[in-house]
Amino acid sequence: MEGGSLFISRNINVFSWLENAFEDCGFYGVIPISLDRDALACKLNQLKPKNVFIHSEFWSCVTPFMTGCLLKNFPDLNISVVNFGNFPDSLAVRFIFHKAKSYLDVNNGIEEFKNGLSIIKTGKVYYSPGVDYQINELGEMLKLKSYTTDREWQVLFLVCNGFNNEEIAFWLAVSEKTVENHLNNLYKKLDAGNRLDLSRKADKLGWVNKKEVVFNGNNLKIPKNPSKKKIKNASAHGGGRLIKRFAVG
Repeated sequence: MEGGSLFISRNINVFSWLENAFEDCGFYGVIPISLDRDALACKLNQLKPKNVFIHSEFWSCVTPFMTGCLLKNFPDLNISVVNFGNFPDSLAVRFIFHKAKSYLDVNNGIEEFKNGLSIIKTGKVYYSPGVDYQINELGEMLKLKSYTTDREWQVLFLVCNGFNNEEIAFWLAVSEKTVENHLNNLYKKLDAGNRLDLSRKADKLGWVNKKEVVFNGNNLKIPKNPSKKKIKNASAHGGGRLIKRFAVG
């Protein structure tokens, strides 16, 4: 069945209640198997499938990592992961970083599952809503710098001085929406939940000198951005850039 489809799961009986959904979306003659390791490799060499659907928990918690290993040996495989258990989205996103093409979740309902299958049938990529959200969130985190911009620092310093959004907007001559955007970036960068948490973390980082905090607009002077200074000094002493990595498995 070269060019066909495989469904890989420890419990191949589960395919019986998904088969109609596959056929409705144009996947006919899907072969369910539970083979592993060398036996699975032999079957892939023999059948040369176009599409492989693999259960998210086939190799338990290391299925994302093992999926990546499978793709190293069979780089032309079009692997889509199917979740019909309790695999959390926060871990499922790792399938995508291990080069699985798509992710379907039966827990989203049969119609959304069939929507995903239909998209995959056209050769496009599909992510379940929960995994798509995780990918977008993670992507935004990867874009974040390990220091605050000058404007973000100004907003942070004014927050530490007890200013509300309206007062910050007036002081910096920007819109309140701009202030909100800077605050949201600060929450992400410093992993803070609210303004008080931001202030505490700025203090813990040593960014705010308590002598400079005056809690009003009179004689207020915003110091230079301390986060950039620390990064520059770290580089000068061989600290280099900090690179975020994903843990595998």
